[in-house]
Amino acid sequence: MSETILDHGYIPEEHAPDPVISHGDPTPPGKIGIWLFLSSEIMFFVAILGTYVILRAGSPGLFEKHAAVLSKAWAGTNTLVLILSSLTMALAVDASQKGKAKRASAFIAATLMCALAFLGIKTIEYGDKAHHHTIIARANDAAPIVVRASTTAPLYAIVTRRGKDQLEAFNGSAFEPRKNSKWATYAVPLKSRGDGTFAATIPADAAGYDVGVYESASAEPKPRDKQLALDPKDLTVGTGMWVYDGHVRGEDKDGNLTLRGYRMPMRATENGGAAFDIHLISESDIEEGAKAAGEGEKPRDFNIAASQVSDSIAYGPAKNIFYASYFTLTGIHGLHVVGGIIALLFLLVQSMRGKLFPAHTEYVGLYWHFVDLVWIFLFPLLYLI
Repeated sequence: MSETILDHGYIPEEHAPDPVISHGDPTPPGKIGIWLFLSSEIMFFVAILGTYVILRAGSPGLFEKHAAVLSKAWAGTNTLVLILSSLTMALAVDASQKGKAKRASAFIAATLMCALAFLGIKTIEYGDKAHHHTIIARANDAAPIVVRASTTAPLYAIVTRRGKDQLEAFNGSAFEPRKNSKWATYAVPLKSRGDGTFAATIPADAAGYDVGVYESASAEPKPRDKQLALDPKDLTVGTGMWVYDGHVRGEDKDGNLTLRGYRMPMRATENGGAAFDIHLISESDIEEGAKAAGEGEKPRDFNIAASQVSDSIAYGPAKNIFYASYFTLTGIHGLHVVGGIIALLFLLVQSMRGKLFPAHTEYVGLYWHFVDLVWIFLFPLLYLI
């Protein structure tokens, strides 16, 4: 039967302490060292967590919207995994101090499995963000027209552009010189959505041209020249560009994408600037925009040609300041978990050989409890608040 060997580390001198000047056995240098190390770690994490709090206070809306995309289920599972690992680590320390090698090996192995499970779940989360994209692309099908009006009369739209010396009208497939007698053939009927707005679509190639909205005295469009039903301020015309948000489910050799998610019309520029920033817009923004544009209540599949994509960004550190903070904080914490795994592997191999290091196991335990405690702060800051 193999003999369990205990390595106690520092051993105080074998003599009775002086009853006057002695205060008992000195604290082992290793314990002092680990506490000094943990003190420096506390200062480090206080600094980066404090920075995160300051950044969040400066952009609370942005942080709140993008935090909603993070998986609370996976994060909650990871929290339970780390709490369990703290218990198994404490039991491993107790078994090591009592010289129970097999029990120590079992609990160290359990702690190690929890650590690996934690990293596995984080890998799933990181992979999800790598496949989650916001994409701006031109659609083949249509650009939307949405108008708001207080009328019960049928409405229709006509797309026009200014030629060299004549006004031209869009007839649904191409521009041609306008003929007043045929205006009805150019009309795009607007359908009431029941909330005071009317909507229709025009081919994407027609976006960016002038759109006039008229009302008809009958169900069939009967254009009346120079009688606009609405003020142009009440008219929103898509640009022929769409903003997609969702998970890329496939990409062929030519770069064509299959994305499952939502899309909304990209608004025209306002005051010479972009109506939105691809870095700041969130999944919830595009979902709401899709519903408002009549694009459906649920995510669906889209095929996006590589030649139509004008901009694309994954939900990674470059997405915006929230994700830069998220990946920095969780990445640094993940590196600390890896450091703990290395120490646990050393202890596990030695305990399986029947050699225990009670003091070193305790020091690793202190480090591991600290790593778990940091996550207890990260979980609510990133996922819940």
